[in-house]
Amino acid sequence: MKLEPTAIWARLDQFEAGARSHGVTHTTFRRITEALHLSGLQRDDLQQQLLNRGCPKQYAAPLWRIA
Repeated sequence: MKLEPTAIWARLDQFEAGARSHGVTHTTFRRITEALHLSGLQRDDLQQQLLNRGCPKQYAAPLWRIA
């Protein structure tokens, strides 16, 4: 199943806000996938969309920096 970017961004923003409120600075793509209620098979697609979103500075391989 192909991911719909517009459906992801709002949920990702909510996830990041919640993580920041708990002092989280970095997370895994696996955790983002779980938080967005996506399947593990969609993780690579999600990662590519995040990297192509214009946020490459948030990619601290292998983690995602919570902005």
